[in-house]
Amino acid sequence: MEYKKLILFDIDGTLIRHVGESLFSERLRYGAKRAYGIEVSDTDVLNFRGSVDKDTAWSIIHSSGISYDFFESKFDEFSRAMYDFLVKYSKNTVLYQKIDDAEKLARTLRDTPGVALGLLTGNVKTIGIWKLEHAKLGDIFTFGIFGDTANDRFELAKMVPHEAQIFFHHSFRPDETYVLGDTIYDVRCAKSIGAHCVAVTTGHHGSREELVKEEPDLVVDSLLDEKVLKLLF
Repeated sequence: MEYKKLILFDIDGTLIRHVGESLFSERLRYGAKRAYGIEVSDTDVLNFRGSVDKDTAWSIIHSSGISYDFFESKFDEFSRAMYDFLVKYSKNTVLYQKIDDAEKLARTLRDTPGVALGLLTGNVKTIGIWKLEHAKLGDIFTFGIFGDTANDRFELAKMVPHEAQIFFHHSFRPDETYVLGDTIYDVRCAKSIGAHCVAVTTGHHGSREELVKEEPDLVVDSLLDEKVLKLLF
């Protein structure tokens, strides 16, 4: 296939939203206890500033005094524990729901000739994929770059050209690359590799004013906004 554009979606706040309790604190505490044998307080969790799951976890756990080498050696176990926690708690309740406009756009793009579609997310792979499946979006994406492969969002972004070239057998220029997300981190990572960026206000990780300040190509309230469609199609 002859590709013309690479379009990458963030997950949380962009494709899906959590409903009811987010259980973010609970699953981090559960993972830290099971993988590292340490207790993490609610205050530690609420003050996190990480942009990918690995960085978020380290920013919370490092105060316990463990080494980074030990942290990294147990990170897969930590991720698996958080995954197990989500699976357990989702048996009797819905934890995440799809954002309808984002789903419609993603499905349309998936079926559009010349578009390479994927994910660019701070979630670790097992959890990111599970969230999409839980929200009934698991059939859309076959390509993704996830938060267990990098230590911060900029490092994650730098992986885009190489990983996309390998998967799609096509070399995408920065001006052929588009990132769709709901946070300042999505905007910053897109700009760090020269990609276009659409910031959408459907998340709960910041204000419209904060997004506007980062100067993405567009700030919209819906991914079906006419300005988005004009940019992507």
